[in-house]
Amino acid sequence: MIAGVIGGAAAVLAVAGLIVVFALRGGDEQNSDGQSPVAGQTREPEDEGSREPEESATPAPQGDFTTLPECAVAEHDELDRLVPGHSLKVEDVDTEGDDWWEGYHCTWTNANSSGDGNYYLLTIVVNDPLRYDTDRDLELYSGDYSTETVTGLGDGAVSWYDTENEVGCVATYLENLSLASCYDEMSGGRPLPETKAIEEAENLARATLDVIAQGDYR
Repeated sequence: MIAGVIGGAAAVLAVAGLIVVFALRGGDEQNSDGQSPVAGQTREPEDEGSREPEESATPAPQGDFTTLPECAVAEHDELDRLVPGHSLKVEDVDTEGDDWWEGYHCTWTNANSSGDGNYYLLTIVVNDPLRYDTDRDLELYSGDYSTETVTGLGDGAVSWYDTENEVGCVATYLENLSLASCYDEMSGGRPLPETKAIEEAENLARATLDVIAQGDYR
């Protein structure tokens, strides 16, 4: 249950790998078992020497995000609606010493001692577009979960339900920035229906991208 995952804010953020955290690269959070609920995969930069040119291939978009948005970009009306009276915990994404990407794990919750309440997990990452194709983050965030394509969100987006942590998630990328957004509401120890949790995670992701679009991050 997500209540148990909250024990590590990082875990909540990385939840389902979608946690809504903005960064040049994707990040991993750890859950109560010490493992990432996201995907548990390691990101590797592109090896240009191993890639053969394809005349028909569409060139990867060159990112122009130069500043990593802070978790505050997700503190909009949708967050107030879904997680009223929330508290925030922020953790840096562990880049394992790499200097070509960075990110934040952000967790908002108003849960009580029994675990009932609302949870919003966001992971934000920014990558060096010359070292890494950010669209790869979608698979890293969702891991082995079955995904559905989400239209009209960033340059590409997918949704899924994390059955282990009981949160609905959406991951998207825009040029060299990616984020994972996960949401749930626990009531009487029961999570939201899967479709509703995913719907609200998408609403939060859209509102967050709108705020980023108005900011000075390029």
